[in-house]
Amino acid sequence: MESLEGSKFRYRWIMLALAFFAAFTLHVMVFSYSPVIAWVMSEMGVTYAQAGFVFSTLVLTLSVSRVGWGLLFDHFQLKRVMGFAMVLIGFSSLLRSFVANYVMLVLLQMILGVALGSILPCLPKLVAAWFPREEEGFATGLYLTGTAIGDITGLALTPWLMAWTGSWRATFIIYSVWALFLAAVWWIAAREPSGEPLNKVHSEASMTKNLVDVLKMKEIWILTGFFICAAVCYDMISLWLPNILQLKGMSPTMVGLFVSLLPLGSLVSGPIVGGLSDRFGSRRLIMIVLGAASGLMVLLIMLSTDILLYAAIFLVGFCPNGVLTLTLAIPAGFKDRTLTASAVGVMSSIGNVGSIVMPVVIGYIKDVTGSFMLGLVLLALMAEGMLIIRDV
Repeated sequence: MESLEGSKFRYRWIMLALAFFAAFTLHVMVFSYSPVIAWVMSEMGVTYAQAGFVFSTLVLTLSVSRVGWGLLFDHFQLKRVMGFAMVLIGFSSLLRSFVANYVMLVLLQMILGVALGSILPCLPKLVAAWFPREEEGFATGLYLTGTAIGDITGLALTPWLMAWTGSWRATFIIYSVWALFLAAVWWIAAREPSGEPLNKVHSEASMTKNLVDVLKMKEIWILTGFFICAAVCYDMISLWLPNILQLKGMSPTMVGLFVSLLPLGSLVSGPIVGGLSDRFGSRRLIMIVLGAASGLMVLLIMLSTDILLYAAIFLVGFCPNGVLTLTLAIPAGFKDRTLTASAVGVMSSIGNVGSIVMPVVIGYIKDVTGSFMLGLVLLALMAEGMLIIRDV
């Protein structure tokens, strides 16, 4: 008869596949908005700043809700909590497709953000439960490739789907059907390791005590600093790059092609950076080098053309995502794994503050100056902040 350990060893890859598709869905839902900004602005008569605010509201509720989701994952069965969240993602996304005006769009973005806030705290918890410590960086890198492929889908496929369906609303409906399908698969296929709930190994500590313990951890605040700098760099380029390239004279379909270089860089960075970290260590050095390169590449996107522009887009995908890979791998390896999901929830919640504020700031700068240049200079300075963060 097959041992429980042997069964767990094989089934962990199915769980990692579910983690991959959850990460994919998160980024499809977030970044499929970027290619439709011009159509939303035209249909609803809003400014760049207002269009950026639509993105900010999703990131705000996504970030704030992560703390609560993290505490839930540390105290209740992952399968049930995540299953409920996946259903909520599907239905809130579907309702977003039928909004009648700008206010309704903002409200549905907020609800969708709450649902999407569940995904990031869930995935390190899943890795900690199903994979040994020496494989956590590699496993984290693998599921994070789902975010990159989600970005490719959201940024590059969306313009083609809009051309095919003739509507950004119909495109959002297609993504909603996918989310509901994944929710059904999650309820059918997800398991707790070795037949035990993921929270079985946890202490009887209250949610409040868990949160207090996490907030006292020095490592969390250092990692949060890295998260802020890396996330704002990648998120803002993902949000505004289609508009920047259109202003450079590219057609919408060509924009979709070249924007895909951004998540392509993200796609390869997760396994590469995670694997190198597992093998050689030196996580702080890797994060600082990638952080320094991130700011320089942001500036090159605005200043360069042709091959240099395409290389800069690729590296803005590669470098920040490499930093994020390590910031998510480190909590999975904490000695006290009862705090993994809570730690990631706090870290990623506070860590998205830049992605909440900067869409409106960059949009406002574009409205006032007619250019994205000053906004990208501010973004590059924020990315370079990784150079001054202390040891992890």
